Amino acid sequence: MKKIFLLMIPMFLLAHKVNLFVDYEDGMLFISSYFSNGKPCKSCKFSILDKEDTLLKEGFLNEDGNFEERFENIDLTIKIDAGAGHSAMQKIFSKKNSVIKTEMSQEDSKLEELLNENRRLKKQILLLEKKLDYFEVFKLLFGLFLIWAIFQILRRVKR
Repeated sequence: MKKIFLLMIPMFLLAHKVNLFVDYEDGMLFISSYFSNGKPCKSCKFSILDKEDTLLKEGFLNEDGNFEERFENIDLTIKIDAGAGHSAMQKIFSKKNSVIKTEMSQEDSKLEELLNENRRLKKQILLLEKKLDYFEVFKLLFGLFLIWAIFQILRRVKR
């Protein structure tokens, strides 16, 4: 019985771990946060700081555990607080790019909007794929544990 308990300790340690994924592309900051069980970090408090630790923005994640907003090309530190001591932090470093703005026709602006939406959706797909990778590991560990438990039960029944 002690062995079973010792095998379950790692699962309990990760039960409420907060995962934080941050991406910064073309001036858009994307934040996604969720717990190790896959549930989004709903209404979790976030803080966005610059490289001198000056608070730039503070707020709460949406119901999907996401936040996105346009930011200037600066170095950022993102902090998530899910309460009860569950927190995560990630630093991102932006590249200084000079962009020459020109007037665009209406078709060009629609195309640009669609490209931005496409980029945003690609980022969300990548974040969801990363979440699925965590679930696959937990499903595998749980399956192995069940197989081991069934063998232990069968071994005791034979005696």
